[in-house]
Amino acid sequence: MKTVNIRKKAILALTLGLIVLFTFSSFTLAAQAKINKLDVAIKPEYDKEKTVFQSYTGELSETLQKMIWYTPTTLLEDSTLHFCAIMESGSHSCQLREKETVGDLYKITTPMPRKEFLSEGYFESIKDSDGKKTLDYTFKAGHDIDELNLFIAEPKNSKNFKVEPAGQKTGQDGDGLNNAIYAYKNVKKDKEYKFKISYDKKGWDVSLERSGMGAAATSSNTGNSSSTNPLAVMGVVLGFVAIGGGTLFYFSNKASAKGTRPSPVAPKSKARFCSKCGSRLSNGKFCPNCGAKT
Repeated sequence: MKTVNIRKKAILALTLGLIVLFTFSSFTLAAQAKINKLDVAIKPEYDKEKTVFQSYTGELSETLQKMIWYTPTTLLEDSTLHFCAIMESGSHSCQLREKETVGDLYKITTPMPRKEFLSEGYFESIKDSDGKKTLDYTFKAGHDIDELNLFIAEPKNSKNFKVEPAGQKTGQDGDGLNNAIYAYKNVKKDKEYKFKISYDKKGWDVSLERSGMGAAATSSNTGNSSSTNPLAVMGVVLGFVAIGGGTLFYFSNKASAKGTRPSPVAPKSKARFCSKCGSRLSNGKFCPNCGAKT
């Protein structure tokens, strides 16, 4: 009997040891997960008055139970804000999120069940002094990043556009907007890049023309954590499945005449908008936000 008990205890100890080892290995792999490539597009006054459009697209080395994003605290938590995994079919699976304030930024945590991901949203940080507009933007890395490409677009009909520090390169995106382009390698977690943007522009006409005015409804939720409104989630998810990546910004490479390393260029948006409420439309017959027939 003693021999049997000893064997049982040994098997139990071995089992517990394997569980601990597996758990530790999983946490180690998660801790080592990094972003292979991240493209960030910042577009002041892009297609929504008095706001800045922010887009992240990229690829992780491993899927994550907790992926970290940093955004300005003036982030609008409306139906256009989403943090999504890109599925094999090309559809987008929007993830629930938790939020806390860290310094002058929001730290947002989401699961990321796929390696390819997308985030889009708007924030309000543009200061206007009789047509002289300024914007401070901080990018903070939530993970180690092998390759970071950052694009800051010059608004349509603006003058004296300036970004400090100056772009490493300049180029036009698919919407015909000039961009200051920055490319960084081996960016470490928590690394910050700060930009001061200024330009002259009267009024608030947007860069991307659309029929019908009116921005999507916004939420006043500013708590330390947030989850997406179920109706908004349903509308966004259905919209994304129908669009099949229509709002996703793809970045292409363009080689220079001297044969230097190609530079990424931000493309044109493919979004359509509701003439009644201004929300982005799917390919269906009705607006996913207000229900108006399209």
